[in-house]
Amino acid sequence: MFQYRDTHAYGELYDAFYGSIRRYLFFKLPTAQDADELTSEVFLRGWEFSTSTRVEHAGALFFQIARRLISDFYRANKEMVPLGGLQLEAERETFEEKSEVWQIAKSLHKIKDEYRELIILHYLNDMSVKEIATIFDKTPNNIRVSLHRARKALKRVVDSQ
Repeated sequence: MFQYRDTHAYGELYDAFYGSIRRYLFFKLPTAQDADELTSEVFLRGWEFSTSTRVEHAGALFFQIARRLISDFYRANKEMVPLGGLQLEAERETFEEKSEVWQIAKSLHKIKDEYRELIILHYLNDMSVKEIATIFDKTPNNIRVSLHRARKALKRVVDSQ
């Protein structure tokens, strides 16, 4: 929890969560530029919300805002396809040194969006099952089961390549 209108505390939250929010958006949006723009918007909306409401779980708040912004983004840009080759090809050089990471990134696009989201949050952002449950407003047990199914789906895709 952070203090009402405490800019220093909010700056620390920004530093703590910027990387995870940016990474999450990067895997959910068509271009890195879109991820950068929405990352800024997440923190602006988080600040606006926190100046009027007490926030217990800042990380959950930021990820909930990010999820809503992703929905708004695709609603406004219906012709865009999430993670459709553009971003992957443009960012390929980043992944070239780590071919396993590149293969997993490509494989993530072939599983259900819900599963992809769980894997990104749990494995790439190192979030606990309890934290993810808070974001999705589900029980930790439900998240564990879904995460297990997500791992199986990703393994099937990786094994078929």
